[in-house]
Order: sequence, then structure tokens, then C-alpha cells
Amino acid sequence: MKNSFSSFGEGNYYTGDWMMGPDQFCYKSICYIENEIHNELANFKPSTVKEMEAFRDTLIKLNNTFGQYVENLKLGVKAGMVGSQEACLTGYYAIGQRYPNIYRDGAKGIFDEVYVKDVLDPKFLLKLQDDVRQLLLWRQKYAEKKLQDSLREYLLEYLGKPIDRMLKYLKYEYQSHCVPSSVSSGLSSLPVPFIYVNGSADRDFPTTGKLPTGEKLSGAKAYEYILEYFTTTELSPDEVFAIGNETLHQLYPQALEIARQVTGQSNYTLAKQMFVKRLNQSDMYYGNGVIPKNESGKEAHDACRSIETAKVNCPKRWDAMEKWFTDARQTMAKLEGKIIDMFYFTGSKRTTPSCPATLEPDFTPESAAQSYSRSDATCSHSASYYIPFFMDRPGPRFEEWSVNAHEVMPGHHLQDQGNVENFMDSCKGLIGWVQSTTIDSFTAFVEGWGLYAENPLISEGTKVYDNEPLYRYGMLKWQIWRALRLIVDTGLHYRNMSRDEAIKMFEEYAWDSGDSVTKEVTRYQGNPGQATSYMIGQRLLLKIREYAKKELGSKFDLKDFHFQVLSQGTAPLSYFEDHIKKYVECAKSPSGDCQSLLNPPKPTASKVMDDETGTKRDIIRPHTKPVIKPVFRRFH
Repeated sequence: MKNSFSSFGEGNYYTGDWMMGPDQFCYKSICYIENEIHNELANFKPSTVKEMEAFRDTLIKLNNTFGQYVENLKLGVKAGMVGSQEACLTGYYAIGQRYPNIYRDGAKGIFDEVYVKDVLDPKFLLKLQDDVRQLLLWRQKYAEKKLQDSLREYLLEYLGKPIDRMLKYLKYEYQSHCVPSSVSSGLSSLPVPFIYVNGSADRDFPTTGKLPTGEKLSGAKAYEYILEYFTTTELSPDEVFAIGNETLHQLYPQALEIARQVTGQSNYTLAKQMFVKRLNQSDMYYGNGVIPKNESGKEAHDACRSIETAKVNCPKRWDAMEKWFTDARQTMAKLEGKIIDMFYFTGSKRTTPSCPATLEPDFTPESAAQSYSRSDATCSHSASYYIPFFMDRPGPRFEEWSVNAHEVMPGHHLQDQGNVENFMDSCKGLIGWVQSTTIDSFTAFVEGWGLYAENPLISEGTKVYDNEPLYRYGMLKWQIWRALRLIVDTGLHYRNMSRDEAIKMFEEYAWDSGDSVTKEVTRYQGNPGQATSYMIGQRLLLKIREYAKKELGSKFDLKDFHFQVLSQGTAPLSYFEDHIKKYVECAKSPSGDCQSLLNPPKPTASKVMDDETGTKRDIIRPHTKPVIKPVFRRFH
């Protein structure tokens, strides 16, 4: 309860961030309404005039929802709670992807949105049309208007138009009030004292700096709440900053040592210069990193928004993407073969998924990192490993092994998809409700697991990086990057760090000056707290693993440890610490109440693999309904 509610976004009125625009991850509820439409309205299927009117009234409520969201944004402008220009733009792109056809074609695009396909299907009105008495009543009340025409009118008036108005407000008015990063790079400098218009303060219009009910706003104070939500700890921003700083200075000398090893130079400065030059050579990137100008920029972003259009309008980018896909597939196969001794693949303690993860391009222009989204327990569609399409230079190659480990196996795909297949409660009781409600809430564990998968599971638990210094550096770079995130995130949102200062830190310590840095810093500006979850979660997993190893000695079994962690699903970090302590007690001195923990019953949730043999069953993939994949992404 402490970590799931009243901490972030709409969950905490007093932070004031509910008055701010969408972020790059589109975390706010407004971004998930299309899922609710798909899941709820499609089952409505009216059989009477009264039910048809109730359907219309439900759409009217949705109309009010989008209108209220716009009003909330206007409150934020008046209060001085607005993001930077960079963060606002990426947020606009992100919410546009939730409603892609309306984003592209205006209100009438609603008829092409996948989440209303079921409603537009002729079968939706079949019950009502087959009832002669109800059909006559409809014609009497609505002047011979056809049911299907009324249905389309409702969708246009109460969904298409309000969504279109919201998107146009974000594009043409709200963004004009977003501030230059030189004014505010994060929460620590909010609220701003004046309303801004096109980058300049309008001193005739000071902001209120208050909530609608009169309480004074503080961006830095809001960040304290948000940080607690994402780390599920009571660490202060200053403590998180210190952890990042300490870890950075432990890791950075290792990067310098690899530079010396690769270049053969004993002087660290010269070795770094030569090594960075090598990292930026064209063969380090897919398609040699050469992308023509006409395949970048806004026109390309609009022309290449799908696989079909990308192949035609961005052929060089698509060729590089296919090479990246090939490398990623080979890496997925390689890494999965290296973790056999780390996890149970069959039996009552199985933790691994059966559903495959397929590669997909991420056409979000501001995306700089790979990401992942799971399927469901029946694998009605594949899980997805997304690769950013619009990088200035696709790649680099030497990072793919580590990123792949984070996103697929043994990272997010193993933990996230394995969870829904093996450990979700199927009884639909209180436990099932808690699981379904909180499955995407505890970022510190989920992203901590992804980083733990990179290091130490693959980096130390396998020989993948033996005699591969460039790929080892790719792994180490991302460890350094996560330490920098602790510094930069707390800096931007609590310590008045500027965007330029954040960018310089990545250039100095991560040896990267490409668009991945600027895009990532924009991400941190617009998503306070999220970037801290990776290393905070990894540190906890390392801590409890070391505790279990020390306490159990020769009895320690890595497969069992991983089962004990993964079988708990997602939870606050303190819960895993308590659970592993209980596990250690039971492993040392088994008692009656330890049996279910040490010898769990065979799983019943999985519907895609036999319990004992591990043989895949035929997976039924229903195609009677359009599939909407989960929109919640795990980002690298």
C-alpha cells in the first residue's frame, strides 16, 4: 500500500505533477484509456434501446475525461508546473502513439483505431437489430436514423473529437508554455515564477505556485515522493546521489583499464582518446552507421511510421535495422544457452517463459534505448523486444550483448513473461487482484532484475565476455550509465542540475556524445525518479544473494535462490529482503510451515507448457478479436 498508492502522478494530489503533460513513457492514466475502451466497450453489445443509450452515455463520460485532462494541464500552466521544451515534445510524440490514427488524420481517424474495431464490427449491434420491437422503438425515438450511423456518430463525437482536441491542445498551445531547459531542466526548479510563451517569460502573468486548493507547490518536495515510489525505499535524494557518485568512481577505472588493454597504451589519457576513436568507427555500427539525411528528421518520422512505410521511404535505415535484428536474434540464442544452470526450465519450480520474444522496430522519434513488453499467460501474441529506429547511427554493436541480456534472457522476458505464465494467481480472488493491480508498479525490482541479468548473471556467471574486450566494455559502459543516472536524476529534480551539465557528465564518463545522450537526458527530464530504479534494485538483489550464500554456504543453490525471488512476482524491495531471510531460515531448519516455501505445489497458471516434461503445447492464438499488445514497456 505504501509504495503503490499516493506516491506518483494522479496518485498524489499534493505533488502537483498530475497537472503536467505526458512523458516519454506515457505513464499517466490518459495514455491507457485505449486499452480500457478495447477491453470494456467491446463486451457491451447492446440488445435494447436503453442499453444503446447507456453505451452512448459511457462514451460521453470518456469525452469528459479527455476534456478534464486538458483542464488539468491548464491548471499546471497557471501554477507554473510545466516541463522543459524537450520533455514536452517527447511526451506529445508518446501520447500520439497511443492514438496513432487520430494523431495522423484528425478526429475521423477514430474509425481506424484498433481499439474500436470490435465496436464497429456488424456483430456488435446484432442482438439489437434482431429484436423487431426494439428496432421500432429506436426508429420512433431517433427519427429513422440507422443504428450503425448513430454508433459511428457517437464514436466520432465522444471519442474522436475529444482525443483530437486534446492532441491539438498539446501540440499548438501547451507546448508553447513549456520552458527552455536553461530556465528549468527538472522538478527542482519548479514551479516557474511566470507563464512562458514560446520560450519567453510573460512577466504580466505570474504563476500562482499553488495547487487549486491553495497549498504551496515544491518540485523538489514532489521529487522526494516520486523517488520513494520508484525505489520503494526511504533513501533520500542526497543518499541516492551519493550512491551514484561512489559507484561511478568504482567503475570508471575499469573502463580506463579496458581502454589501455585494447589500445596497448599505458597512458590513460592517450588510451582513452584512441579507444573512443575506435568505438566511433563505422564498423561498430549496423549498416556502417551511414544514414542519408532524407531518412532523418520530421519528414522521415512521418513517412516511416510502420514496417511497410519504412521499407519504402527509409530503405537505408531499414537495411541497418535488419542487420541489427539478425545480430539481436543470434545474441538471444547465445545467451539463453548460457543460463541453463541458473534457472529451472521445467517442473514445479519452473521460472522461465515459453512464449517467444520477437523483434520489432520502435518508431518513436525520441527513443534512444531498446525496450520490452510482455505477452499474456496464454501467449495470445509474442512478447516484443523493441529496437529504436531513428538513431543517428544504428547501434553500436558492442552494446547489444548486454542490452539483450537486460531486455530478453535472463532479463525482462524471463522475469516478466515468466511471472505471468508461472506465478499469477488464477483464482481471481484478492491475491489475483493485488497481482494484476501492482504488476507494473514496482520498477525497482523489475529494472533491478534487468540490470542484475546484465551484471553479474551474464558478465560474471558466464564466459561470454572472455577475450571480448569491446563487448565487455559495452557491458561496463551500461553499468557506468546506471550510476550516472543516479547522479543526473537527483541532480535534475532535486539539486538544480542543468540539462547541459547532465549531458557533459555522460560525455565525460560514458564516452558517448551521440543522440543517445541527448535523447536519454530528455527522458530523465520528463520521467523523474524512474532512472534511479535500475541500480537501486540491482544493489538489493546482490545484497540478498550474498546474504543467502553466506548463510547457507554449501547448501546455497543459485536456481533455488532465483526461484525464491521470481516466484514472488513484483513487490517492494523490502519484501524480497524479508522473503529471502525466511527462505534461509527454512533452508537451515525446515519446519512444518516451510514446506510450501521449499517445495511449492505444481503451477496451475501456465497454459503453454507441460509441468514435468517442459514440452511446449500447441498455443492457441485467437484471431477473432484485434490484438492490443500491452502498452507498458520495460526500458533499458
